[in-house]
Amino acid sequence: MTLSFCCAACRLLQEPATECIDCGSILIGRLDTEQELLRWASLSITPEDGSTGGRSKRVTAIDIPSPNVAHEAVNRSGIARSIGAPLRSLVDDLPILAEQISLITRWRHSVFLRLVHAAPFLVEADPPISAASVRISGVLRLVPHVRPPHARLAGDHAWLAGLGIPPHFLEGASLEVVTIHPGDAVAASGVLEDTRVTELAIYRDGVDLQAMVGRAGSIVRLAV
Repeated sequence: MTLSFCCAACRLLQEPATECIDCGSILIGRLDTEQELLRWASLSITPEDGSTGGRSKRVTAIDIPSPNVAHEAVNRSGIARSIGAPLRSLVDDLPILAEQISLITRWRHSVFLRLVHAAPFLVEADPPISAASVRISGVLRLVPHVRPPHARLAGDHAWLAGLGIPPHFLEGASLEVVTIHPGDAVAASGVLEDTRVTELAIYRDGVDLQAMVGRAGSIVRLAV
């Protein structure tokens, strides 16, 4: 996984781009060489003279941004089903369909960095593979019904370094992980479109279903 760019507006790690795939901001740059962009986006105002508070040596956290779901989004609920080889969790190497990893503050109100990786999967209604089943892909936001346990970063987190995250990003941060496993109940919110799911092909052409494809300004929100 190569997620070398970071958005200063929503802190999503992503592949090289000129604008954020989640919020559409152009405040985006390489994490290893343009950390000044993240510091600039976090400047505070000093009340006494109205001047900026200055650039700290480390990037400060920002409020966790709300999901950018389109106004015409609809809701679909069901069971998450794999339609191909599942991913492996970056944290524990278990099979998953989607995983959201956030480096957050101790009290979990703000975020330093976040990343989401996922494979296309179905939110499958009953009966299976019916017209109510939806293929999920693209830009996702996982929203847990109950905030998962979080832990201060400690010990060996080589997998974070492998993503190109500089060590000083980890100072004082806690790790929060939200995952979707095969068989989990999921409520998806997004814009519906028609698609052909070749992964479900019995013969040659595949199966016609509806899909939610997350894009900038119109992501797919997944309540888990």
